[in-house]
Amino acid sequence: MTEASAGAILDGWPDESREAAQLVLDKYGEPDEATPSSLVWFNAGEVSARCHDEEANRLALNLMHDIVTGEKDVEQARAYYAEEFAGYRKKEPTPYMEKLRFSPQSGTGDPDQRVLSDQDLEQAAEEGERKEQQ
Repeated sequence: MTEASAGAILDGWPDESREAAQLVLDKYGEPDEATPSSLVWFNAGEVSARCHDEEANRLALNLMHDIVTGEKDVEQARAYYAEEFAGYRKKEPTPYMEKLRFSPQSGTGDPDQRVLSDQDLEQAAEEGERKEQQ
C-alpha cells in the first residue's frame, strides 16, 4: 500500500474519522490493507478499536479485556468509560488510557471463515446494477 493510495481513501472519509486515521498512519505507517471504509494493520493485534485518538482506543481495549475476563460487566464498563474519559478532559489521572493493562496473546484470532468471495460480491453488485437499469 502506498501513502498516496491510503491518502486517496481518506479523502472520502468524514473529518473526525480522517483525523483519527491520520494519527494512526503517522504513528504506525502504511496499513497492510485498505478499503474505502477501513485501514488494517496486521501487527497491531487481534482486537481493534476505532476511537478518535489512541488514548481512547486504549481505554476501549482495556475495558473490552475487563468484560471478557469477567472483571466488569457491560454496564460497569460503560460507566467507567464515561468516568475516565471525563477525567481525561479534566487532566486527571487516567490509568486505562495510559497503556494496555493486559499482554496481547498470539493465536487468538477469529476462527471464522469468509462465506462470500470477491467474485460472489462482484456478481451480486453486477446483478444489482442490472436491476436498477431495468
